[in-house]
Amino acid sequence: MSIRRAIFRRVQTTITLTTTAALAGLTGIAGLTLAPAAHADDSGVQVFAASTASSPTDPSLTAFYTPPATVPSTPGTVIRTQSFSPKSVGLLPFNGTGVRVMFSSTDALGRPIAVTGAILLPNARWWGSGARPVVAYDTGTVGMADRCAPSRGMTNGSWEEGGFASAALDRGWVVAVNDYYGLGTPGIEHAYMVRKTSAYATLDLIRAAQSLSMTGLTTTSPVGIMGYSEGGGAAAAAAELAASYAPSLNIKGVAMGAVPADLAAVAQSLDGGAYAAFLFYAVSGLATSYDVNLSTYLNTSGLSLLTQVRDSCVIDGLGLGAFKRTSNYTVNGQSASAYFAAAPWNAILADNKIGNIKPRMPVFVSHSLLDDVIPYSIGRNLGRSWCSKGANVTFRPLGMATHIGASLTSYPAQISWLNDRFNGYGTWSNCGWF
Repeated sequence: MSIRRAIFRRVQTTITLTTTAALAGLTGIAGLTLAPAAHADDSGVQVFAASTASSPTDPSLTAFYTPPATVPSTPGTVIRTQSFSPKSVGLLPFNGTGVRVMFSSTDALGRPIAVTGAILLPNARWWGSGARPVVAYDTGTVGMADRCAPSRGMTNGSWEEGGFASAALDRGWVVAVNDYYGLGTPGIEHAYMVRKTSAYATLDLIRAAQSLSMTGLTTTSPVGIMGYSEGGGAAAAAAELAASYAPSLNIKGVAMGAVPADLAAVAQSLDGGAYAAFLFYAVSGLATSYDVNLSTYLNTSGLSLLTQVRDSCVIDGLGLGAFKRTSNYTVNGQSASAYFAAAPWNAILADNKIGNIKPRMPVFVSHSLLDDVIPYSIGRNLGRSWCSKGANVTFRPLGMATHIGASLTSYPAQISWLNDRFNGYGTWSNCGWF
């Protein structure tokens, strides 16, 4: 046990120091607070207008994140907004202003849902060709609890990926950061790793951003999508589903890294390892989204652990799940992979596999050869699958060690690649070479 604890402490320290230090170096250094809006509803939250909030404990935050009783049926409809002063890693301000937004979207079963996110408006000028672009930034795993939501974390500088979003903002892009369904909004479980729900929320946040006059965007504004890990999955799914779900969006390209395209394969990699918490997150997200009663599968210890991981952010969650094998937490001692091979889980995982639909825009896929969370073969197979369908794929193997470490090279590469798309440069597909 002492060895396991020592290993986990090393993993935790590596994640905290590597992510925070590296991202802080990319963070903007200037910020501006938006002015208060002219009027508010009875809760003090602006409906279809902007208001102000000052801290994570501000009562107006509770009102803002509470979904309405009836969600608008038109996807991408803005429900409410709230201006705030966004902080990147270490309380450094972004080089721009922030607006939280709640908007309507659709879940995996076609039901209307309310999702939140943050729209970052740049102080920097867009020097590229054409109109100012908007980039949907799909965050990596932050946890399952409402307090982990990026739009909440930007209030106090606790969102670890702030430096990368800031780097995109400094390009002069509008940056739309997705909380995903169930993060931030009380009483709703996070739909972790649910393909359609994540994709739809990504696309609908773009539509919401385009509808707000304060962004300066229009329905024809150039669009890019980027993400890594969980965010890579959301970006990849959005690339596949954009043509059918949001065909009017002017998407110039989608960039992604470490895409968990095959959840069955990812589960085998995670179970019993340092990052096993991600597997428990996925079981929770999939079960909630597809109305699966987990008490049928989990024993008393499993249900207790589930309650704990649902109330965790990523660092705490890693501690809860480290080196735990799912077979010790099920009613009959079967592993998650064994359950995933049978109904109803096999159909659920099939519905969430990425790579079966051809993206209609250029895509950039990166993956580390030394990824210790999502095996390199999963990213390579995704690229090959899209190539076989005739997609325009640029695949880039990365040599940086570990899943976390590779993010430090993937994100800058994604930003550079998207910048070329916004400036109208041609793409180079390397299908057949990887």
